[in-house]
Amino acid sequence: MNRLLIVDGHAYAYRAFYAIRELCSPSGQPTNAIYGFVKMLAKMRESDKPTHQMVVWDGGLSAARVADLPDYKAQRPEMPDELRPQLDGIVSYLNAASIASFRRDGVEADDYIACLARHATTAGMTVVIASADKDFMQLVSPSVGLLNPNDKSETVWTQELVRAKTGVEAEQIV
Repeated sequence: MNRLLIVDGHAYAYRAFYAIRELCSPSGQPTNAIYGFVKMLAKMRESDKPTHQMVVWDGGLSAARVADLPDYKAQRPEMPDELRPQLDGIVSYLNAASIASFRRDGVEADDYIACLARHATTAGMTVVIASADKDFMQLVSPSVGLLNPNDKSETVWTQELVRAKTGVEAEQIV
């Protein structure tokens, strides 16, 4: 059975950046996020055994959402200066490893991840979304699971686990 692993790129890059401190190249360039991201991705690939994989990156806020809701995500802090240049290094690694990577200006990663998951399940694939974003619980179904990096058990969440955690069905989560 074809299995697609979709990784929330920025979520994992931030996680790697903050988990590993003071790791730099011989020239002094920060590499902590690159190293951590590559290690986490390898671990996910080993445990999940996907036949297909893709990393999806935030392309900035949707202009339509900001027009409708001017304060939409306004509280978010800027990306740390030491992290920003490492994203290119992560994408270079993904290209070298033949792992698909997607980013489009004005398209938020969670929107594209949801769209990609639905298209993949329509094509008969099973999907695992790797993200700590609780909003993805609404997508969990018999064909879509959720791998939360904050869950040390490395369990892929099913509908039953979502129900046990939230007290409602996955499709009832907004």
